[in-house]
Amino acid sequence: MMRVCQRLFVLFLCLIPLPVTAFDGQADLAQATQLKITAESLDELGEVINLCQRAIDKGLTGDEATFAKQLLASTLTQRGLAITEVIFAPERPDARWQQMRRLALADLERSLRAEAKQPQVHIALAKLQALPGGNVDHVMAALDEAVKLSVDDPDTRVEALMMRAGLRESVSDRIGDLDLAIEAKPTDPQPLRARGALHLAQENGAKALADFDAAIKLEPNHALTHEARGAALAILDRLEDSRAAYAKAIELEPKASSARMQRAQVALLEEKFAEAISDATKILEADDENHAVRLLRAQAYLRNDQPSEALADVNQVLKARPGVPPALRLRAQIHASQKKVDQAIADLREIVRRDPDDLETLFQIAVLYRGQKNFGRALALFDELLEKQPEAWFVRYGRADAYLSLGKHREALRDYDAALKQQPKDSGLLNNLAWLLATSPEASVRNGKRAIELATQACEITEFKAAHILSTLAAAYAESGDFATAKKWSQKALELCSPDLKSNLAKELASYEAGKPWRELLQEDQEVTQKSGTTKR
Repeated sequence: MMRVCQRLFVLFLCLIPLPVTAFDGQADLAQATQLKITAESLDELGEVINLCQRAIDKGLTGDEATFAKQLLASTLTQRGLAITEVIFAPERPDARWQQMRRLALADLERSLRAEAKQPQVHIALAKLQALPGGNVDHVMAALDEAVKLSVDDPDTRVEALMMRAGLRESVSDRIGDLDLAIEAKPTDPQPLRARGALHLAQENGAKALADFDAAIKLEPNHALTHEARGAALAILDRLEDSRAAYAKAIELEPKASSARMQRAQVALLEEKFAEAISDATKILEADDENHAVRLLRAQAYLRNDQPSEALADVNQVLKARPGVPPALRLRAQIHASQKKVDQAIADLREIVRRDPDDLETLFQIAVLYRGQKNFGRALALFDELLEKQPEAWFVRYGRADAYLSLGKHREALRDYDAALKQQPKDSGLLNNLAWLLATSPEASVRNGKRAIELATQACEITEFKAAHILSTLAAAYAESGDFATAKKWSQKALELCSPDLKSNLAKELASYEAGKPWRELLQEDQEVTQKSGTTKR
C-alpha cells in the first residue's frame, strides 16, 4: 500500500508545472552578460536588450532580477547615447536623423524607467528634444532633472547648467546658471568664458574682462578668449590694451581673421588708419571675397584721405552684391567728401527705394539737401519724416538748422526747444540753440541769459575744447552786454579753431572789441554765418 501511495505522489508531482522559467531566465541573463562584454555594434546592443527583457519577463527574482534591470538600463543608455552621438556628429548630419532621434528617445526614456538617476541621460534627452520638431518644455524639464541629479558630478552639472543657461529667457537667469556652473567646477574655463560673453553682450566691459582674465589664467593659450578680452577692453575705451589683446589672439591663431578684423576696427577708433588698412589687406590676401573687411578698409582709406582707393573697394563690393545698403551708404559718404552731393543723394535714394521705411537714410538725404542750400527739398523731407516719426528729436534738430539757415528764426526756436526737451545733453543741440538766442536779429527771439546757460552746458560737455562752442559762449556774453567775458572766450576760440574757422571767428572778436554783439543774417541768399550743425546722426 505504501508503494502505491509513493507512486501516486510521484505522478502528482509530475502533473505540477515546475518553475523551470527561472532557470531559462538565468540562461538569458548569462547570455546577455556575456554578449554585453563584447558588443560593438548597435545590433549587438539590441540583442543584449532583448535578452535582458526576456530574462526579466521569465520571472527572475532577487539579486538576479536587480542585476538584469541594471544591465537593461545601462545597455539602453549605451545604445541611446551612441545614436545621439551619431546625430550630433560634427560631420554632415545623417539624412535619417529624425528616425534615429525617435529610436534614441525610446531607448533613453525606457532606460530612465528602469533607472531614473542618470543625469547624462537627461542631458541627452534635452539635446534630442531641442532639435527641430522637439518639445521645448521637455528640454527644460530634462535639464532641470540633470542639474538636480548631478550635485556630486561636477562635469555633468556644468554641462547641464551651461545648456540650461543657453535656453533661459532672462539675462539674470542665464547668469545665475553660469554662476552655479562656475561654483560647481572653478577650474573649468568654459562657464567663465560663457558668462564673460554674456556680460560682453550686455556691454558690461568690466565684468566681462574679469571673467575673461580668470579664464585665461586657467587656459593661457586660448585664442578666442584673448579676442573676447580685446572686445571687453574696447568697450572700456582701453584701446591700446584692446589692440594688444587682439595681437595675442593673432599670435596664437595667425590664420584666424576675426581678431585681425577687430584690431582693424580698434585702429579706426584710434585714427590709426594705416594700421587698419594693413590688417584689412592681410585678411583680403587670404579671402578676397570678404566684403565686410573690404568695406572696413574702404572706411579706413576714406578717413586716411584716400577717397579713390576707398571708392575702388566699395565699387568692388557693389559689383559682387549690387544694392547692398552698407556699401551704398559708404559710397555716398565718399561722394559727399568729394563734393559730389548729387551722386551721394542718388546712392541714398537707392537705399530708400529698396526700403521706403528707412527713416535714417531719408534724414541723411535731407541733411545733404540742406548742405546744398536746397532748403525747400530739405524741409519737405524733414516734414515727411516728422509725420512718420513725430518724436524723432534729431529730425526736429535738423529742421531747426534748415530754418536757421533760411532766417526763419521763430520756427527754428520752436524746433530746437522741442528737440532739447527730448535730448537735453546733446552738445550740438545746446550750441545751436544758444547761438540762435544770442545772435538772432529778432529781439523777440533773443535771450542772452538763457544763451549763456545753454552755451555753458555745451562747453562743459565738450570740456571747453570745442572752438565753435566757445565762440557761441562769447556771443551769448556779448548779447548780455558783458563784452570783456565775450572777448575772453572769443580769443580762446581763435586759439583752438581750425584754419577754416579763423576768418569768421576773427570777425566776431572784432565786433566784441567794438562793443557790438554779433548778429545772424536773415536773408536766404546771403552768406550764412551760423555755426555748422553738429548733429551726431
